Amino acid sequence: MLENLSDIVDRLKGNPEVIGLMRYGAWGAGDVSPGGDFDLFVFLENTPNDIESLHFHVSDVPVDLNLRTLDDLHRRTPLTNIDAALADGEVLYDKNGRLAQELSALDARWTPEPMPLAEHDSAMNRFCQRHVLDKVRRRIATDPLLCEFLLATNVYWIVQTYFRVRGMPFRGEKEALAWLESNDQAFCEAMKRFYAAEDLSEKLTISDSLTEQALAPIGGPWRDDELLALGRHPQVENLQAKGQALFATLFGNGVT
Repeated sequence: MLENLSDIVDRLKGNPEVIGLMRYGAWGAGDVSPGGDFDLFVFLENTPNDIESLHFHVSDVPVDLNLRTLDDLHRRTPLTNIDAALADGEVLYDKNGRLAQELSALDARWTPEPMPLAEHDSAMNRFCQRHVLDKVRRRIATDPLLCEFLLATNVYWIVQTYFRVRGMPFRGEKEALAWLESNDQAFCEAMKRFYAAEDLSEKLTISDSLTEQALAPIGGPWRDDELLALGRHPQVENLQAKGQALFATLFGNGVT
């Protein structure tokens, strides 16, 4: 039975199959502060059988073990989004120095490049964000509980969308908030006002503002006077032009 976080590290170091350990995130093995979890990359000599990660609790602390081999560091793209944390992680154990050697080339191999959204993806984001807010607008007087639920859950989606439309990786809630605090104080302050607000109408107004800010690089949310087409598949080209043409075929005129 594992006794504490340090015991995890010690036992893994003693396992002959383990060739490296890296810690990422805010918590170290000796931390006792509340609210965190213990995040480790465990590098194995051989690929584990179809297992990407293991998750369990030790002394009420959530533990995330991401299982990797050195070959995973040679992938053209990371195995998962969380692998981006390898660039800033702390090496706790390197059995023969191979881990440090592989990590030294990782930044060049996995340098993130902005990934422009396909036209379908941009349209879907613009539609979905507006659609949620319209639901709240129509029900704010008759179903306040549903509106509170929709607005609260939508803020998380807005934050993820903020990074996605800018071609930036979303590296988890804590890092996202820290980045916003340092790089977009207006957006961060609006989030704080949202969570401090008690009036539902005020929350809706702030959500409108957050949506406009998050979607600004792709034209903001879907507008009242705009025909917005969504594709059958993400790779469709000239989506909006095709939507206009189909509308004209169906109704005889376009939307201005």
